[in-house]
Amino acid sequence: MLSTVLKEARENHEQSQDSAKKYADLHRKESSYKVNDKVLVDTHALSKSKNSYTSKFAPRRDGPYQISKVVSPTTYQIVSPEDPTRDLGKYHVSALTPYKGDEDYPDPVRPLRKRGRPPLKTAPIVVPIEDEHDLETISPMSENVSEDIHSFKQPDDTVVPQPSRPRRGKHPPKCLCCYSD
Repeated sequence: MLSTVLKEARENHEQSQDSAKKYADLHRKESSYKVNDKVLVDTHALSKSKNSYTSKFAPRRDGPYQISKVVSPTTYQIVSPEDPTRDLGKYHVSALTPYKGDEDYPDPVRPLRKRGRPPLKTAPIVVPIEDEHDLETISPMSENVSEDIHSFKQPDDTVVPQPSRPRRGKHPPKCLCCYSD
């Protein structure tokens, strides 16, 4: 009794797997990349608000790159066309798009790097700049924004006050969401 139930459950499971495979294979296409084909690689950009970078406006694909080796039927190794000795990594066929463009296409937007830890960044060189323009705040921590007067000192010592906007919320005085446009 128990063995027949298990056998029946196994058969049902195999039938559902076969059915799922049949419908998945309808939408699947055979990869047709060969060595030395040019391809674009998906960038998978993520937004970084602290860098003021939004993925919505980032390029979806980067390249063109060149296929150097077929690792498996679904995995390809790519290199840069300018430096074929520099390996850029292995990519699944779903992350590649055939390149159909001009040979004078611009260089990649941001070069791909190998997986792993990013290279160490060097410290920026700080150059002191003497600026004649000075931003002064008369009352930086006032409760009412209308009392806040921000002025910009011109090089000829004339002061141009910036208009303040009325507050419409209960957030701190410097919160930008509480100002009406």
